[in-house]
Amino acid sequence: MRVLIAEDEFLERKAMKKFIEENFEDTSVIGEAVNGREAIELTAKIEPDIILMDIKMPGINGLEAIEIIKKNHPDSKFIIISAYDSFHYAKQAIGLGVKDYILKPSKKAEMLEVFTRIMSEIRTEQENKRSSHSIASELWMTKLMKHESSESLAALQRTLYPEMQSGYFFILSEKVEDVEFLVEKASHFSGDTVITKEDDHHLVLLFIAKVKRRKTELLKVARNIHNLLDSRTLIGIGQPYLKITDLPRSFHEALTAIQDLKHVVHRQYGFEGEVDREWERSMEQIFQGVAEGNEEKAIHALSELFKTEPQEHFLHELFYRVKHLMDDKQVNMPSRSFVHMHSEQEWTDFIKLCCFNIQLYYKSKDKIERAKRYIHVHYQEPIALEEVAQMVQLSPNYFSALFKESCGETFIDYLTTIRMNKAKELLVDQNISLKEICFLVGYKDPNYFSRVFKKQFQVSPKQYKQSIVK
Repeated sequence: MRVLIAEDEFLERKAMKKFIEENFEDTSVIGEAVNGREAIELTAKIEPDIILMDIKMPGINGLEAIEIIKKNHPDSKFIIISAYDSFHYAKQAIGLGVKDYILKPSKKAEMLEVFTRIMSEIRTEQENKRSSHSIASELWMTKLMKHESSESLAALQRTLYPEMQSGYFFILSEKVEDVEFLVEKASHFSGDTVITKEDDHHLVLLFIAKVKRRKTELLKVARNIHNLLDSRTLIGIGQPYLKITDLPRSFHEALTAIQDLKHVVHRQYGFEGEVDREWERSMEQIFQGVAEGNEEKAIHALSELFKTEPQEHFLHELFYRVKHLMDDKQVNMPSRSFVHMHSEQEWTDFIKLCCFNIQLYYKSKDKIERAKRYIHVHYQEPIALEEVAQMVQLSPNYFSALFKESCGETFIDYLTTIRMNKAKELLVDQNISLKEICFLVGYKDPNYFSRVFKKQFQVSPKQYKQSIVK
């Protein structure tokens, strides 16, 4: 209990303070006033539970001070200690709700009885208030969880937590033996007021904050709470909201987060949607692994994905993304049907085959690059498709199809383009005849060369050469 002594006599004040501190261990004198004005000012600052008040003091007397203090601090209890045995004073004191009137010089037994009785009254009142507040808080919390009318929610909030600026929910997957200890620690970790509600399966925590909270702060609180609990306990976190009307969303987000976390092996707390993002990250890594032909990367990501027990729609999306990739590259798709792939092993076999086929595709692409380099070096020589196919160790038919798929044009068209572009470069030199240019770019027949050139550029070699001179 906190006590304020208002007494203008120094020795009287010190005697009262000594008596209180020697006889009541859980009570301390937190202020001393020498007049009524000082008593009023100190009460506003320190809000004592009990005020010992003399009547006759300089300036504002004790009764006047009590009347002013009662208006702003109705819960403070007053004990008058006065040398004046006056019915008038006693009547005024009763009217002001003073708890007792002790005459000086006071007896120790009387002081002990009065103090003990008033302290007991205060404790009873405080307990009743806590109980009423707790019941009202639980009612308010239930309304939030049920998303009841916003008007009643706001009204209760203003009464119960007038300084509230934001709020958020945590939901624990397991019940806790010592809820009071957990609430104390949660409040310490967060700096917020914490109220709780249990249902058949979960413990729900509602945090009442006097400031706006960030997601990073909530994650830190969740980590600290989880360190106190059984390692199997999961903590779903709802977003912090400023508006009381948005607070029910935080509860439902925390509830969804709990369900999400049940699909994850290596996470114990988090927000709604984070598991979906983990699935997406794993799926993206699998897809990249397949696209690169990197079996190790793809299979590792697949293993991580299956640790989270992925939902069917994610696997369905993964299957068709891989199929689209294979189709785009015209790579053979393993003969698997999505509806027949249920286990991790079946998926592993499928992804391995995809990676193997992609590797073959890239090896073939390398061979096409070798063929292109060969054409660039030997375009002035007679070059046949069969000759180049043999050089890169592919059958002519497969090489022809692969070349067109890789380059976007046939082998002959590609060779012709190289030769014609080189011919244009040579035509700039007026000292080289058309016949010589024909032979230098790999043709034997000047007439055939001229027809191909005109088809390519819509002018004959001769016309092109003349246009340069002009």
